[in-house]
Amino acid sequence: MRRIVWLACSGCPCVPVYELTLSMLDRLRASLDSVVLDGDDAGIHSTLVVEHDGCRLELSSHPADAIALALRRKAPIYATPAALRHACALVGSDEGHPTCRRVAQWLDRVKPDDFRPKRTS
Repeated sequence: MRRIVWLACSGCPCVPVYELTLSMLDRLRASLDSVVLDGDDAGIHSTLVVEHDGCRLELSSHPADAIALALRRKAPIYATPAALRHACALVGSDEGHPTCRRVAQWLDRVKPDDFRPKRTS
C-alpha cells in the first residue's frame, strides 16, 4: 500500500487507466460501440460492446468504469429494466413527487435516437 501512495505522490508520468484502455482500443483498431448496464439480485453490472474487424466483443466491466469510457468516447449507454430497478429516487423526494412522475413519463417515451446528433442540411 505504501508504494501505491508513494507513486501517487511522486508525479509519476503514468497514463490514467481510462486513457490506457482507450489507447489500447485505438492501437487494436477496435472501437467502443456501446455500454450495456444490466442488473440482477447482486446489483448492477455492465458490458463494454467493442467492435473489432467486423466482430462484436462483449467485455465485462465495472459499471462506473464502463460509463466513464463511454462518456469519453461518446458511445451510447443502455440500461435494461433490470438495471433501472436498482435506481434510487431523487434525494428528498418520493415516487409521488411531480418531478419523479415527469422523469418516469419521460423515460417511458425516450428512445436511443433522441440522443443522436441532429443532422443539419
